[in-house]
Amino acid sequence: QGPVMVDKASLDVCNPMETEGDYQSCAVQLKALADADRLRIVNHLLRQGPRSVSGLADELGVGMVKMSHHLG
Repeated sequence: QGPVMVDKASLDVCNPMETEGDYQSCAVQLKALADADRLRIVNHLLRQGPRSVSGLADELGVGMVKMSHHLG
């Protein structure tokens, strides 16, 4: 399994919103980020760059089961 990566372009999830499908897609993506732990993970990856899952778990002090749940 390779490093976990997030790029800033992938976070531009709700632009532009012109159709009902755009709104539905945006809602699904925002729901995926509507968790404090998940936001911490994404923020850490944006600031620190790609990490292995175990490295990311160690750096954030999150157990592997919880990390796997959020990255699943």
